[in-house]
Amino acid sequence: MDRISVWSPSFEPAKGGIEALSADVVEACSREWDAKGLPVWSGPGRGVFSKLGFCWRVFLDGVTRRPRAVILMHVHLLPLATLLKKVFGFRLAVWLHGIEVWDGPDRREIYGADEVDLFIAISQVTVARTSGWRSA
Repeated sequence: MDRISVWSPSFEPAKGGIEALSADVVEACSREWDAKGLPVWSGPGRGVFSKLGFCWRVFLDGVTRRPRAVILMHVHLLPLATLLKKVFGFRLAVWLHGIEVWDGPDRREIYGADEVDLFIAISQVTVARTSGWRSA
């Protein structure tokens, strides 16, 4: 099995669309690569300790497993992933979820867009509205 990690705000489908999609992606990856132990990292939550804990867990994953690829289920995780990509050299895929990104990125979302290997947009409208994220 390829060393892949999935990062998401949550994997609880009852919370909403992004969470449900995250759970589906993990299930599909697990089936495709027979990955009984596919590392999935949820968080970072709202509190400062929750965010630090999430950062620590994904850093340790980088040190111990050296993932070849990281799939981000939410663009808000991009700054952290960009930093760790520079350290660990993994390939990076980011899901873009419609209304979350349609109004244009804020600074933290656009930071690292040039480091993304693959953007996965939920719709053609999302593709059109985010096409200028990378530098020319």
